[in-house]
Amino acid sequence: MNLREAAAYLEIAPKTLYKWKRQARQNNGFLIIHGKAVPFHYRQTGAAGQGRIMFETEWLDELKRAMEGNFPPQRKAPRPSLSQIHVELGIPQG
Repeated sequence: MNLREAAAYLEIAPKTLYKWKRQARQNNGFLIIHGKAVPFHYRQTGAAGQGRIMFETEWLDELKRAMEGNFPPQRKAPRPSLSQIHVELGIPQG
């Protein structure tokens, strides 16, 4: 989906989407919406990225949900397994 179609889908001005792209580039690819970091995904076509900006529909759906305040639940990182560590309890004698 090109930039104009994406802006119409999100119900914002194309200029706003350009500003968000610039902000995301400054924030390591993330856009801050309602205090949450949302990844900003886009492709730039053409030689050396000088062509049109294209967006994936799935990502636009995710961005639209974030704009409405519906964020996906935070995934917790798996806890490391420490079952292979064996030590004797108590004060070391030495």
